[in-house]
Amino acid sequence: MRDCINLEEIVPEKDITLTKLSKITHLSQSNLWKTINGQVPMNFSKLMKILVNTETEDQKMEIVQGFLKSTDKEADIRAAMYYTYLAGYTDILHSLLERDCRQSVTKHYKEIFKVGIERQSGNLRSKDFFKRLDDLRAKVNLNKVNINILVNLLSIYGYSDMGAYNLFVTMHDMIRDKLYEMPDGLEKTLINTELNILCAYAYLMQDEVENARNLLYEVLNIAEMPCLLKATAYSVLGESYIFTNVEKSIHYFKISLQELHKITNSKSLLKRKLVENTLAFCCIIRKIPVKSSYIHDIAEQALLKIFLNEHDAAAEMLYKIENRTAFQDLYLAVATKNSELRKKAYHRFLKDGNLFYIKIFDILK
Repeated sequence: MRDCINLEEIVPEKDITLTKLSKITHLSQSNLWKTINGQVPMNFSKLMKILVNTETEDQKMEIVQGFLKSTDKEADIRAAMYYTYLAGYTDILHSLLERDCRQSVTKHYKEIFKVGIERQSGNLRSKDFFKRLDDLRAKVNLNKVNINILVNLLSIYGYSDMGAYNLFVTMHDMIRDKLYEMPDGLEKTLINTELNILCAYAYLMQDEVENARNLLYEVLNIAEMPCLLKATAYSVLGESYIFTNVEKSIHYFKISLQELHKITNSKSLLKRKLVENTLAFCCIIRKIPVKSSYIHDIAEQALLKIFLNEHDAAAEMLYKIENRTAFQDLYLAVATKNSELRKKAYHRFLKDGNLFYIKIFDILK
């Protein structure tokens, strides 16, 4: 990074000591001292350990950008690609994708994250996404364990789009087996974290709530996890309590929003709207007052109208939605007292494998 590192520049706490930092990072004091004084080279993994207590993700990324400008180590560049991808800093990721690299494994990482960015932007869904994945598999070396895992992680998002949650667990076990072949380090930790959050959501949709919560509680202890990923874990945890403990549900949604307020990238803003809207849904069905600014989706705006007995207004809003989801069909069925549409919506929930949210039928009569 440079010949020596100013500890005050990269650690926010003024009273930080080498002993305290050693406990935070789980690095020896000797290793830290030599790193800070330039006797041992800094690497991306070590830097992220040192930055775990940074006040905001934006501050952390400023330091990361400085580090990346001064390193040409491709192992660091690969780890940074994955971290910034998970953290939602696509501007930094784009700059990494444009860098020249010599190693084939780094070139393959570039191909993987290009597909990942395309999917995140909404340009790839369902059949187009799986076709792109087939093309990707033909380009990269799947015999490399980290390449194999990252490609399979991407495929899980495709199954999510299809509602094929039962396949998540199979994929989870397969990737877990591959993970044992990877050396310990930041990248392995991040892969395991992303995998567990994805699988937790799949468990939740299949109404295996305890399995979902166990995976989420496990990942929330991981210090190096990006705020965006942590916010996702807390929001899924909040969802898991929607039908059983509304206070806990709201509590975890609020923690998720606190994490999201530490970030200012576009992906975090989209995530914030999603979490706020889900929190609003939770409050509406339990007849708890909620900020109107939290209700971003027209469907949940209509749901509020239903609970205010403004059924005609709700129906008018819902009729305007093209290609309604199963949820939206249910809302419209309630607003119009249409029993056939209600049955159709119920079967759509079953077809989508959404055994968790199907409980909403017990509330919306």
